[in-house]
Amino acid sequence: MAAGFAFALSEISLVLFTTLAPSGAVAFALMGAPLHRGALDAYARERISKLLCIPLIVTMVGLVASATHLGNPDNALYVIAGIGRSPLSTEVAGAVVFLALAGVFWLLTFARRFPLAAQRAWLGVAQLAAVVFVGTVAFAYWQETIATWHLWEASAALCLNSLVGGPLLALFGLRAAKAPVSEAFAKGLLVTAGVALAVNIAVYALQCIDLAAMRNAMASVSDLAPGFPAFVAAFAVLCAAGCVLSARAGKTPAVGDGPVGRGICRMLVMSGGGCLMAFAGIFLMRFAFYATHMTVGL
Repeated sequence: MAAGFAFALSEISLVLFTTLAPSGAVAFALMGAPLHRGALDAYARERISKLLCIPLIVTMVGLVASATHLGNPDNALYVIAGIGRSPLSTEVAGAVVFLALAGVFWLLTFARRFPLAAQRAWLGVAQLAAVVFVGTVAFAYWQETIATWHLWEASAALCLNSLVGGPLLALFGLRAAKAPVSEAFAKGLLVTAGVALAVNIAVYALQCIDLAAMRNAMASVSDLAPGFPAFVAAFAVLCAAGCVLSARAGKTPAVGDGPVGRGICRMLVMSGGGCLMAFAGIFLMRFAFYATHMTVGL
């Protein structure tokens, strides 16, 4: 247990990255979806566009945390050289491309002359880049030499993590923007997070079964991470509580409903609290994932 715990602590920057960045990217794609609606008025469009900085900041915090894993800034050159050959380098490239497209889009929303057609096209490309980025992160750890990571559950779980945290963060951003989104869309985000959570728990249960039988010449997974099932239980409780808290936050106010009052503040606090609880659950499982690190050989 000490070895697995120590390894996870040494990779804490990557734990943060894989907790925040995928969910931030999914949140950006979902929060930007209403901008493709033709009926959205200019003021609402401006509010949503500017508050897309929320998922962008979450993603950037994750990326900055991962940069500390390089140790020496000069190592960034090796990362660039490995694009297309190394899954980890491809993951970094996916993050940079997404943040570049999304960041420039956000900056252009402050420009007075940004044609609507061009805005939608640019946003669409950035949303596609977000999906690709999550895919590169999910398969970055698909390494045959690390038996405990070379599992379909490991990649599926990361994608599902982003579908739990992403919709909740997107809903928080839309509520903060007072976006006039339909109740069906808001409920759709909550349902997406809830269904993803249920599937995620099932995937982790299957992963527990596969991990229980794994060992190498030095140790077994039960030695490295004996508390893995407990982490799954904590993940389920925290994320479920986050979904419930976000659902109970109330109806998203529309633009023009008046100044921010106590009710809206309460809604944002509850919605934000739901996001934080979900991220806490995801963080625990990412930590447990790194604790199971076990190579095929010594």
